[in-house]
Amino acid sequence: MLRPKPKPKARKMSLPVEDKPILMADPAKCSVNFPNILQNSSEASLTIHVKDPEGKPTNQFENLDVMVTFADGSKIPTQVQSSESGIFVAKLPIIERIGRLIAFVRLNNVELPGSPFISFCSPDVELECKLIGSGLKQAYEQTNASFYIQTFCNGTSYKVPPDSFSIQITGRKSIIPTVVSVAPGIVQVTYKAFKKGQYVIQCSLFGKPIPNNAGTLSVLSDKTLPEPLPSNFSVSNYEIVGLNSKYTQNTPFQFKIVPKQPIDLCGNSVWVFAFGGKSGIDEYPVDIITEENGSVVVTIFPIFPGAMDIDLSVGDVPLLNAPLDVEIVS
Repeated sequence: MLRPKPKPKARKMSLPVEDKPILMADPAKCSVNFPNILQNSSEASLTIHVKDPEGKPTNQFENLDVMVTFADGSKIPTQVQSSESGIFVAKLPIIERIGRLIAFVRLNNVELPGSPFISFCSPDVELECKLIGSGLKQAYEQTNASFYIQTFCNGTSYKVPPDSFSIQITGRKSIIPTVVSVAPGIVQVTYKAFKKGQYVIQCSLFGKPIPNNAGTLSVLSDKTLPEPLPSNFSVSNYEIVGLNSKYTQNTPFQFKIVPKQPIDLCGNSVWVFAFGGKSGIDEYPVDIITEENGSVVVTIFPIFPGAMDIDLSVGDVPLLNAPLDVEIVS
């Protein structure tokens, strides 16, 4: 008896293994570590983590460009080195000056997320700041307002670049201030608010919040035009308190203009201007704060040595035998 031949078993065919494609770096997955604060006269670096679309480290890219500058655009030479797969270190030279640093990082000609990156090169000393000015508390719509920041080291004014400060004014609409140096160790912050309301001012130096710096700013509606001074107005109704005949250059001083009895100025303001210096016509920064009792606190920043003339008036009426003479010594 013949038995049928068994059918041959089907052989399993093995498919050729294809090589997984190498993924190029994805700028959107990359990150940069740039310390917020650097010490001047010391070495520094920033670290770039290069990753592919899956978030894995890779060295596959066309180009990696790093440019570090000061706020004024001056370039700082950098050397990019690979420490391990996907990690690159841009080394900076020893930086002798203080101020804001800006790092631009591009991979495959695309800016990395967060670029430009900000850091600050700070001095190796303890600094203190004092904020002065009416613009810290009150301003008017569509009108420039300002305040001042003085920086000290061991009680002496210490010069720092204006770009070392970060000023944020937030509220109904963000306000972008400008910061300029008016004297060694003194900067002026100027801003214009376009909408009335409550705002918050926050100030930092070299990336660190200035102690007791945050405050509430009230922006009021446009000033109304003043009316004529009342008939009983008299310049003899005022006296000056705390004004000396001599002050030191670059050290702000204060005095008060005090009414002897309450009087309605009908919307008029007390004006104070200070001129002098070597030319005799240089203008000194002045800040005025009017208190609830009508007293006026005047702060003057004596940034020039020499004779100073202080003009005082209410509206167009001079006060107290103005101008008053003060000497500023170096």
